[in-house]
Amino acid sequence: MCIRDRGDLFYAGLAGIEVFSSKGIVGNLQIDANPRDLNSIPGYSGDYRTLDKLLDGTNNTTDDKHMWMIPFNKRKSHWITLTLPRADYISGLRFFNYNKSVEDTSRGVKRVTISVDDKLVTSRRGVIVSRAPGNADSNFGHMVRIPFVRGWGSNEIAAYKKQVDSSLNVLQEYVTPHLPTGFTFTFVLYSTYGDIHYIGLNGLEMYDLLGRPMLQNKSYHISYQLSAVPSSLNEIPEMKNDIRTPDKLTDGFNSTLDDLSLIHICRCRRYAVCRSRWSPYH
Repeated sequence: MCIRDRGDLFYAGLAGIEVFSSKGIVGNLQIDANPRDLNSIPGYSGDYRTLDKLLDGTNNTTDDKHMWMIPFNKRKSHWITLTLPRADYISGLRFFNYNKSVEDTSRGVKRVTISVDDKLVTSRRGVIVSRAPGNADSNFGHMVRIPFVRGWGSNEIAAYKKQVDSSLNVLQEYVTPHLPTGFTFTFVLYSTYGDIHYIGLNGLEMYDLLGRPMLQNKSYHISYQLSAVPSSLNEIPEMKNDIRTPDKLTDGFNSTLDDLSLIHICRCRRYAVCRSRWSPYH
């Protein structure tokens, strides 16, 4: 696979790679890369962010001792080769981007092209890999199914965009993009309706550009991860087995008074993260 970075002019890296077959994660892989790591720089040695870290199994982390980094030059080729122990059917690869800190996520990989036995299984433009969050509060691995022939580009999205009545615009000091696209949607919970200790929600719904529900519709081809910080009241010392957990946000029971379907989280930390992977090409 060939890689391109997310904006850093000098370095690029990853926290891990997983290869999937029809039976699950493939083990006993052999790996090579060009450049191999930072130790390939003339006169430089001893850097621990070596190639073997991509397969050490510690991927969802901010510890760069489990990450790989190379010198990056946009005018040169940068590639990784993974060799399986035997011939197999490959269903996808999961990438964990460089995640040492929020600032260092710019060193992550932005786009990859993937070949199997020298046959290209992505478009020549490649596949965009989601940026790491800069923390390990949720699983930030990005699954790329194979073959990935083509996803939704700006031309496809533009054809569905509708003009918005200006009278419906909300007065605010920033511009909200119409039909935003992305990998991670973050909702910051700033205040309650009066309670000074707790904050909660009945449910969360997301709709596509045609007004179709995305999260609760089982026929909709979407894979997503949902996490919250704090995750629930169960993080409070001496508080265990509270049923109001993040999974209730997308269980579809929203118009209810039953707290079996509520999330109720402590206000000691005030943000929740909904991580969504939308794959319209499947």
